Amino acid sequence: MKNNIITNAISSGIPDVSYNHSVDMEHIALQGAIEINREYKKRVAKMNKHFAKNVRGIHEFTYFNVKLDLDVPVGSEIVTVPAGLKLADGNTRAESYRLAKANNFSNGGYHPEHPVSVRIIDIYTAKQYLEEYYSIDNSAATETSPDILKGALGFLKLNLISSKAQAGTWGSALKAAYPGDPRDVPLWKVQYFHKELELLDQCGIFEPNANALQKGRAHLICASLLLAKLHSASTSNQTRVKLIKTLESLSRLDFTDLVTNDKKWNGVTALIYQVGTSGSAQDKNWIPAEYFGSTKGKSWDPVVGFYLHCLEKQMSDKLTNHTSGFRPTLWKNTLVETKELVESYHPTS
Repeated sequence: MKNNIITNAISSGIPDVSYNHSVDMEHIALQGAIEINREYKKRVAKMNKHFAKNVRGIHEFTYFNVKLDLDVPVGSEIVTVPAGLKLADGNTRAESYRLAKANNFSNGGYHPEHPVSVRIIDIYTAKQYLEEYYSIDNSAATETSPDILKGALGFLKLNLISSKAQAGTWGSALKAAYPGDPRDVPLWKVQYFHKELELLDQCGIFEPNANALQKGRAHLICASLLLAKLHSASTSNQTRVKLIKTLESLSRLDFTDLVTNDKKWNGVTALIYQVGTSGSAQDKNWIPAEYFGSTKGKSWDPVVGFYLHCLEKQMSDKLTNHTSGFRPTLWKNTLVETKELVESYHPTS
């Protein structure tokens, strides 16, 4: 079947943009996705119910016609993009169509019984390739939804084992930990923390044993990412061993494992005690109870600041008087200061 998506396209008044308003879906099913596309195959089942509706707007697709072979910088990675036609918007629909066709459309799926419309954008530079892709959906430039993060994990080939790490449901933690421009694309943010994400997964941070830490997992992951990134600047093997032990203790200990009879506590004991008693009669009120387990904007500074304060004490092997050594004034602005320090060691740009 001859593919006439480009040859039958009509130029528009917009430079480098043309349209073909009568394309057979079979042609689109033959095209591959753009190289940095978010994870779309797992979205098919969720979206099929929408594809079955008689909605007209879903029948427009966007292609990139890459004119030259490009080397596209994504964080510190270089993505090789060969010249050619790439489907930039509509990959979930295309995959739904392919799967439905394999079952003779007996189980539903995207199945237009008419031609569809295609917009074609000519691409000449790596900068244009990135900017055009992330402008297709405005939220895609900064959104850290599970689908987008899973796409980034797949592209970067991160070795994540636990189901919760693979699920990509830690976007708010990633956004809060990232010390660079919040408008940077999700792929860059994942790439920036890719070694730390793997380390956290190996140490069990995505699935901690303490029930209270599971409730506050976003804050936990944010603090752990920053701690790991900060200490990854060290070339000392002893520092790495301490980091791993700290993260493993944090993930494996439960409230019932704590030894709290002594006057002085280590950082992990203080952290787990606080989250385990939050809102109860035993609450030491080191962090406001209303912020624990919340991802509201005001929650990040006090909760993650407290976590970082505790984790740094654990890293330094310091035992601290629990009646005075964990006061809120001691970690005021710790989150902001830690992000600034991480940025100075590991610039994002």
